[in-house]
Amino acid sequence: MYNHKEDQPKLTLVNEPNPIEQLSDSDLVVLAQQKNQQAFNQLVRRHQNAIRAHLYQLAPDSNDRCDFEQEVLIRMWRSIGTLRNPASFRSWLRQIATNIFYDSLRKKPALRVISLDEPICTDSGEEMASRDVQDKSCMPEDVMQRAELMSEIEGALAKLPEQFRTAMILREMHGLSYEEIAVLTKSEKGTVKSRISRARDKVQISMTKYFKDCA
Repeated sequence: MYNHKEDQPKLTLVNEPNPIEQLSDSDLVVLAQQKNQQAFNQLVRRHQNAIRAHLYQLAPDSNDRCDFEQEVLIRMWRSIGTLRNPASFRSWLRQIATNIFYDSLRKKPALRVISLDEPICTDSGEEMASRDVQDKSCMPEDVMQRAELMSEIEGALAKLPEQFRTAMILREMHGLSYEEIAVLTKSEKGTVKSRISRARDKVQISMTKYFKDCA
């Protein structure tokens, strides 16, 4: 006997994927360049974790990473129309994050102690602490002189080519190793060492002239 209920096919609900989710990054970029908000949001969802990971690599101890992330998204939205090759979106986005981090370093109001000497090396070639000189002065005149000195150092750094300045700041201010700087700046370790050495020489020359003028 025919059982109408038993012979009926069982229907299951299937969630249809959002067509925008099926698009490649390149296609999403093209749509985002036309100010398609859905395409832009999909790019953000896909790459937000990668942005966070990259910013953590750049500034693991920073409290500003959330601000950096927001700035990356803002700059991404404003500048995506200038991206000529949609296939390079991922590397373009990483470069935006890197630039924002470097910009934040340059905007710092004051520098910490910078060693202008080469690191002390043992006979085995291992690096030891740099030759920083402790400043114990506390008189107003000394404070003013120290502020003037720091301003002069900042000025000397500002005159360096960007690649030299970035490498030296990462080394002297943030204490990164040559290997870490090479990874962050996408350079060879030997290139990083050469840039830092030349940057130190240039800053040393500037400071020597400064001290002669003050004498």
